[in-house]
Amino acid sequence: MSKVITIAQQKGGAGKTTLVKCLLSHLEVNAGEVSSPTYAFCNLYYSNIGDVYHYDLYRIDSNNQHHLDAIEIEKNLNKSICIIEWAKKLAILPQNTIHIELEYIDELTRQIKIKQK
Repeated sequence: MSKVITIAQQKGGAGKTTLVKCLLSHLEVNAGEVSSPTYAFCNLYYSNIGDVYHYDLYRIDSNNQHHLDAIEIEKNLNKSICIIEWAKKLAILPQNTIHIELEYIDELTRQIKIKQK
């Protein structure tokens, strides 16, 4: 099974990691094991339906594009579940990618937009 999910936000603190914890809990991954991969670029989780790769591309820029090769993102896009933060830094995404946009409204409120393209 493969599926790509991107998560974007307008500003920090909108709840990307909380959303990922929620998504993964439905795949029987312990939410306590889920963390932001900001510095590792990728965290791998083992779910009840297969491997889930959680990427954070925030720190990827023209000086360190080689990290994309090291974390094998292109290989995993077509064979696993991939959750990608800051996916706009990728040149191409597979068709039928699910895009989730989080918008911070206030301390207790977020607006979530979901589309597939």
